[in-house]
Amino acid sequence: MFKHNMKATREHFDLWWKRTNKLPILSINYPFTKFSYENIDDFTNADLNIKYFTDEHSKKTFNSDCFPDISSYLGPGSLATFLGATPVYGDNVIWYDGDITSSEQIINAIKNPTKWYQWSIETTKKYVNNITDYRVSMPDLQQNLDILSALYTPEELLMKLIDDEVEVFELLELLYEFWDKCFFKHANLVMDDKGYTSFGHYNILGKGYTSTLQSDISIMLSEDMFDSFEMPYLIRQCERLDNVLYHLDGPGAIRHLDSLLSIDKIAAIQWVPGAGQPDNFDKHWYQLYDKILKNGKGIHVYLAKENVVPFLKRFGSQGVYITTMVRSEEDEIKLLEAVDKII
Repeated sequence: MFKHNMKATREHFDLWWKRTNKLPILSINYPFTKFSYENIDDFTNADLNIKYFTDEHSKKTFNSDCFPDISSYLGPGSLATFLGATPVYGDNVIWYDGDITSSEQIINAIKNPTKWYQWSIETTKKYVNNITDYRVSMPDLQQNLDILSALYTPEELLMKLIDDEVEVFELLELLYEFWDKCFFKHANLVMDDKGYTSFGHYNILGKGYTSTLQSDISIMLSEDMFDSFEMPYLIRQCERLDNVLYHLDGPGAIRHLDSLLSIDKIAAIQWVPGAGQPDNFDKHWYQLYDKILKNGKGIHVYLAKENVVPFLKRFGSQGVYITTMVRSEEDEIKLLEAVDKII
C-alpha cells in the first residue's frame, strides 16, 4: 500500500462514525498534477485512469487520514447517466446532458439501463482486480430528486412537484429501488477483506456500507416539500447503510437541518457554504457547527491549513473531520505536529 498507516485510519474512522473519537479525522491532501483528458472516451478509459492515479498516488505520502483511491467516477450523480443523461467532458469538468421528456423514458431506462451502468460495473471490477497499492472506492451515484433534476431540468422537476406529485412519487419509488440495486452492486465489489467500503469523492471510510447522501435541489424546496418528497427516501436509504455523511450545500439548504438531524442514521453533516459565501472557517457558521455537534452529529469541513488548529481549539476534536490541502510532506508533518500539541 502507498499508505503506511491504514490500520490507524480505519480505527480513527470507526471512532468518528460513533462520535467517540478523541483525535480529529484529519485528511491532508496534496494537489494532483493537472491532467486534461481529451474527451469522454479518454476520461472513461480504465487503463489510462489506472496509470494516472497510480503515478499520482505513488508520488505522495499519506501520513494523515487521507487515503489514496480510485473509482468508476462519472461525475456527481452518475446514477443519472445509467438512466439516459449523457456525460460530457470538457475543460476538466463533467456535466450531464439530459434529454428526458417523459416519465416513461425513465421507467424504461430503469428496466434497461444505459451502457454507462455496465461501464461503471465493469470498470469497478477491473480496478478491484488490478489495483493492490490503493483503495477502490464507491462512485458518486447520488439519489432521489437530484437524479430527476439531472434527467429533466430543475425547472421542469419543480413544476412536476406542484402539478403532478403522484407521478413524482411513483418515479421516486422506482428510483429508490434502482439506487439500492446500483449501490449494493458496486459496494459489494469494492468492500475489502476487512469489511470496509469507502466513498472516494469525500475520502470517507467505514466498516460496512459507507456513503454520502445529499439533496442539492433542496435549496429550492420549502420545508414541507423537502419533508414530503425527500425525507422518506433519505430515511430508507439510511436504514440500508452503516455509515452516512450528509452533504449540506449552501445557505438555502440550512432550513432543512432540523429534519436531517432527526435521522438517527445520519452520523455527520458536511457543510459546504457555496460560491460567494464566507468560507468554512468564518464565524458566520459557528452557530451551525455548534447546533450540529450539540445534536450528537459529527461535522466535516474544508479548511485552509492555517485555520485547522484555530478551528480545533474552538470546536475540539470529538466528531470533527477536517479536510485541508498542503504543498509538501514537510508542510503535512508540520501541521500534524501542530495538531498533536493541542490534542
